[in-house]
Amino acid sequence: MNRTRRIKDHAEWEKSVRLPAEVKKDLVLWIKLLNTAKRGISINNVIFRQPTFVPIIDSSETGIGGYSLNSNTLWRYQFTIEEQRSFTLNTKEYIAAVIGTYFALKEDKCPNPCILSLSDSSSTVSWLHKSNHNPTSSPIHSAIARWHTQNLMANNACDYSQQVAGLENIVADCL
Repeated sequence: MNRTRRIKDHAEWEKSVRLPAEVKKDLVLWIKLLNTAKRGISINNVIFRQPTFVPIIDSSETGIGGYSLNSNTLWRYQFTIEEQRSFTLNTKEYIAAVIGTYFALKEDKCPNPCILSLSDSSSTVSWLHKSNHNPTSSPIHSAIARWHTQNLMANNACDYSQQVAGLENIVADCL
C-alpha cells in the first residue's frame, strides 16, 4: 500500500496523476486479495498451527542457498557479478527466503500448506511478515513481496518465519 498511499497524497496535491505501472500491479494484487477474502479464507491460513514444510535458507555476498528439513532437498544459486553488486546482503537473504518458500510449496502436498521459513536474518523474517519498504528507494523489495504474496495465494498457503542463529545454520551456510 506504500506506493498507493504516496500516489494518493500526490494526487491530492496535484489534483490529478497518472498511475505508474507498479501502482497498477499493486492494485491488481489487492483485487486478487479482496476476491480471495470474498470467497472465504481458510482458518488454516489465519491461525498458528504446525508447519507442513520447513525450508532453511541463507545467503552470502556471492550466492544463496537452502534446504528442506522435510525432503532433504538442497538448492543453491551463485549470483553473477552484476547481481552481487546490485543487491544488499539483506536483499539476498529476502530473495533466498522467497525462493525457499517457492520450492517448499512445489513439494508440499498439503491442501493448506503452512511454511515455516527459517533464516538467520532478522530483516528477512520481518519482511516475510510485513513488507513496508519505500517503493522509490527499494523497488526490488516491493517486487519480491508481490511475487511472494501471489505464490502463497496461488497455493492457498501461509508463511510463518522465524530467525535462527547463524551458527546453527550450517547446511545453508555451506550451500
